[in-house]
Amino acid sequence: MTQSKEPPPLRCEHCRYDLTGLKRSDNCPECGTPIEGFRATFRPGTPMQQSPTWRAWFNTARIALTDLPRWYREMSPQLDHFWRLDTRNHLAVLLGSLVTLVAIWMTVLIQEWNSVRSPYGTGMDREMIFFTGMYIVAMLVGVTLAAYLALRALTLLVGWILIARMNGWNAASRRRALNASVHGANVACGIFLLSQTIALIPTGLTALIESLFADPEYAAMVWFVIAGGGAVAAVFGMLIFTINSSVVLRRANLPGSEARLADD
Repeated sequence: MTQSKEPPPLRCEHCRYDLTGLKRSDNCPECGTPIEGFRATFRPGTPMQQSPTWRAWFNTARIALTDLPRWYREMSPQLDHFWRLDTRNHLAVLLGSLVTLVAIWMTVLIQEWNSVRSPYGTGMDREMIFFTGMYIVAMLVGVTLAAYLALRALTLLVGWILIARMNGWNAASRRRALNASVHGANVACGIFLLSQTIALIPTGLTALIESLFADPEYAAMVWFVIAGGGAVAAVFGMLIFTINSSVVLRRANLPGSEARLADD
């Protein structure tokens, strides 16, 4: 006859004191923090943990950028649907790269359209523009995805080290590190996709209102500042949010841990 699995311990998320046997209405004997706030049921999970949809993915990134305490407070140490969630991060990077490419291509086309009336045109024919654009597509998407995967590997390693130093090098620590990495990437990819989309504005306006930028290089300069700034912000965002998520998740209690408490 198989024995039921023992519930995980409930620990104080501030000092890591084992709260087994105490009542829900008690305070932590070590630091005095109310136990009620440490119950795993108070961590319902971020929107994308509850439902792995694109809408939940965007809502999770929005909460992280507008209501950070809530983002940390709701994050659960459990991570279901890992691959479905992480696929959305990969697709967001790919879409951001393609949006950036559209901006570059629009600038080249605008220069060509103005080449008859302006000294700023490239003088390239349509076939050269097409193949130049295809080359930029492959190069930009490849470099962006490679940089993203390298950064993800780095943040995952850092998160795992932070979590394992407290909880040990085991499968549970690895899952928590993956969880922190996915959430950090969610915020970073949201920043990247948003910034690249906003960067389309100067080139788009130049295409619609040619007089806005007599020299399309000005539009390219504005695009570069916005797109480049967004990419840098995304890199730092992934590092910061992954590390902070790791610190939060290494102390978070697992669902079922409240069973270790005594009845009031």
